Amino acid sequence: MLRKVGRVAAVLFLFASISLAQTSRSEVSASFTGNFSKESDGNSIAQTASNSGGFLASYRFSFGSFSAVELNYGYTRNDQNYNFGIPIISSSTIQTDVHEATAAYVLTPRGSGRLKPFVLGGGGALIFNPINNFNSSFLGAETQARGAILYGAGVDYKLFGGVGLRLQYRGLFYKAPDFNVPGFSTGTWGHMAEPAAGLLFRF
Repeated sequence: MLRKVGRVAAVLFLFASISLAQTSRSEVSASFTGNFSKESDGNSIAQTASNSGGFLASYRFSFGSFSAVELNYGYTRNDQNYNFGIPIISSSTIQTDVHEATAAYVLTPRGSGRLKPFVLGGGGALIFNPINNFNSSFLGAETQARGAILYGAGVDYKLFGGVGLRLQYRGLFYKAPDFNVPGFSTGTWGHMAEPAAGLLFRF
């Protein structure tokens, strides 16, 4: 008798979980990212950032079948390299924690089967926090926040219940940081490409 009750309870729990996943509006996701920045040139300065890995945490709320809003926090650490003069006369490196705080509108066209594609656009800020250690050849740099424009596209793949796999590409445009150091400003915009892969959970 107890075994039968247990089986019935398990089946009811399974159906309840599936129903909740189908009607839920909220989801969270956690992803690993690759962070690749293009070179920014200006004022006889060539600024490059080292490639790095990081993570991205997101909360998404759906208004219906086709639209949602999303809040994001991302983190990576890289080296900001500055080369001065043509040809190069001198160079400096600032190791930096990079924090992302962004919001986006998400458009989700109707998918097929387990696949659900999406595109997104929004903005926020990138916060560059220099680390004054032996890996930096320039001390005295200050934390600096830069406005950022966010765009991206991706696809969700349903695994089971409210659990899925998320693959996406995100891009961020931002004013290249100079850490409030005289002579470090390129006066140009930078771009960071951010492919990401992770898990999502609907509730």
